Amino acid sequence: MELVVSLFLIAFGALGVVSSLQLELPGGWATAPGLTGLILSFGLIGMSGAVAIKSLSSRRSRGLNSSTDEIAAFPDVDIFRVVFILVMFAIFAFALCDYFSFEVATFLYLMPMLSVFWPKSTAVRCIAVSAIAPIIFVIVFELAFGIPLPGDSLLLR
Repeated sequence: MELVVSLFLIAFGALGVVSSLQLELPGGWATAPGLTGLILSFGLIGMSGAVAIKSLSSRRSRGLNSSTDEIAAFPDVDIFRVVFILVMFAIFAFALCDYFSFEVATFLYLMPMLSVFWPKSTAVRCIAVSAIAPIIFVIVFELAFGIPLPGDSLLLR
């Protein structure tokens, strides 16, 4: 499972590199909106590559051949959480940001994420964090640093 997830993340990082390089460069590379994405994508590729190499070397040394052996080798990995993160991020990146403003898309993304990964929190806290976080993101990135966020913003209309 570790190897499969690593390869998926390497492919996702490569997609991030291609997408970042396709963004326009208004004032050169230092101010390019895709620079952060490019750096993060290369980091994701590097870290995922290291995990893939480690997975392959440990697989050879332990002689794991079947998927049941691999799952038994990682008993603490919660498959639901891994799949949930990947599905939610894909929904956010490829659907929500296309149809909603950034604040609404981020709210709709954060609500289920917080309810799964912050189980001891109340519904009111999850709603509050999901509503306030996108506003802070817009203020910091769009207004303070001039870095565009996906979709349009309700605050900047």
